[in-house]
Amino acid sequence: MESIQATKQRFGIIGNDPKLNRAVEKAIQVAPTDISVLVTGESGVG
Repeated sequence: MESIQATKQRFGIIGNDPKLNRAVEKAIQVAPTDISVLVTGESGVG
């Protein structure tokens, strides 16, 4: 499994907030699966 930092670099994701890292980690976990994922958050933050 690719590391969080490697994934962020690969996709040009900038930032090192723990919540951002957690979201990237979850994306890495579900990426190889065939399930639907809904990502929610405050409007205008990304």
